[in-house]
Amino acid sequence: MKFVAVCLALYLMLSPSLTGAEDLDPDAESKLPKEVIKSWENLMVPNMEHCIAESGIDPKRVPDIFGKMDMSIAHLDCFTKCHYEKLGFMDSDHKFLPKLMAEKISGLTEDIAKHCTRKYENEENVCDKVLSVVKCNINNIAKKYK
Repeated sequence: MKFVAVCLALYLMLSPSLTGAEDLDPDAESKLPKEVIKSWENLMVPNMEHCIAESGIDPKRVPDIFGKMDMSIAHLDCFTKCHYEKLGFMDSDHKFLPKLMAEKISGLTEDIAKHCTRKYENEENVCDKVLSVVKCNINNIAKKYK
């Protein structure tokens, strides 16, 4: 019985739909222009090696992030946090900088960035916070197309 209770507790804690974490729209990849996705990939290139090492993400899985819109890759949360820090999208207190994000992230408007960063501003785990903001941004950018 304890095992069932522990499993249920873990499920409730980790389930995105129950914790408020962002789920990626399954149609996002088909809605986004290839040029937008390519620009996101290019934005990550300068910090790629550093962020792979820092986060522990499997380097063989990195192309799947935008290639397959696979947001379930182990350590993706801290991989995205590393990139956001290196790109200057957060200050030293882990507060997001929506204007700079909108200037550098293709397809992102300042309004979308503000919406998504406000939505997750109270998330305490910085890695989770950044990944949720990334998914929120992708979902809202995708809505602009098709």
